[in-house]
Amino acid sequence: MRTTLNANLAVWAGAAMTFCAWSAPHEPADAQVVLRGGDALPQGVIVGADASGVAIDVAGEQPKRVVLSWDRIASVAGVEGAGEFTGVAETAWRARTRLARGDATGAEPLFESLFTKYEGQRGATAGVVGSGLLRCRLSRQAQAAAVRAWLALVASGEKETTFDTPSLVADGIVVPAMVDEQTGLAPGLPPIWIASPAVDALAGFASAGGAAAPASPAEARARILADLYRASAASTMGKSTVLPARMTDDAGVALAWDVVAATAGTKDERSQARANLSARLNADPLPPQWTEAWCRVALGRSQVLDGDGEERLRGIVNLMHVPARLEPVSPYLAGVALVDVARMLERQGDADAAGRVWRELAERFPGHPAQALRGMPEDRPATAGGGK
Repeated sequence: MRTTLNANLAVWAGAAMTFCAWSAPHEPADAQVVLRGGDALPQGVIVGADASGVAIDVAGEQPKRVVLSWDRIASVAGVEGAGEFTGVAETAWRARTRLARGDATGAEPLFESLFTKYEGQRGATAGVVGSGLLRCRLSRQAQAAAVRAWLALVASGEKETTFDTPSLVADGIVVPAMVDEQTGLAPGLPPIWIASPAVDALAGFASAGGAAAPASPAEARARILADLYRASAASTMGKSTVLPARMTDDAGVALAWDVVAATAGTKDERSQARANLSARLNADPLPPQWTEAWCRVALGRSQVLDGDGEERLRGIVNLMHVPARLEPVSPYLAGVALVDVARMLERQGDADAAGRVWRELAERFPGHPAQALRGMPEDRPATAGGGK
């Protein structure tokens, strides 16, 4: 992360894993860092190495500290503490290169091994590890398992690594991001679930840091989002839960709250969430399509949960918008919507129509997490406070 000197001093003061604060940095006479791929080293003073990477102080009108993540480091000499991260550098590089060439299956175990060390940490390498594991898990449609990787990326305070390569850039190929830059949310990872063992595990997930005060604004944000995703998972599994207060100064957290509260909140919270979601769908300009998909499924589920007659029909229409129009941007939610409709038809006793929807799910969304749910007991949407 590249920040100004003053911002660095403010953040580093309370951090558990940081480099020494700026004084009069001096580079060891024999310090040498070589980057992979022949990349040029930033011009500056090498000041140290830790789990985050190798730090270089770059002078100029706005002095800044650049931290090179370990996946970029080919070799380091003469830098105290760097030797203990040789294995991390090798594993991170292998994971990165496999993912860059499209081998998410081969990259995931490597990122997983690093994740056991880096979950809950801040800095450059933690951001790379969280980004890589998020991408791997989403590639195999393991949405519930991907949540922890994404939260680790949020807590790291780093921007997402997209794992593009010089050859891809030269060919004009852009690797799509998994995280929306405006909201900091992962469009392919909505807090909307269908009951499963993985979702049950997410409901019991305890985020890194425990009861200790957050060490940074990024960690504080990650904890709030973790609370919301846990609440949504718990509600899906039929467990009562209590939501944190809605934040209005963070657009991403506010959207996540609205989506979760629409089904997992108290009666008043559900009503407020439906109003907020409806306002988003009718905003000028219209929201991005991925946001629309989140809002329509959350609103549709809430209308079916609390409404009757015409309101439930509106809920079904909102759900069906997603497989009908928004499948390209949200195949996961398109499948979720089809499952919801199939189960409503089953409850109404229309087994033939429900069967057709289940077959459509199988044909259009092979590998979707809901595929194994046909014939299983229906998940029980719960509400906070017993639905009060």
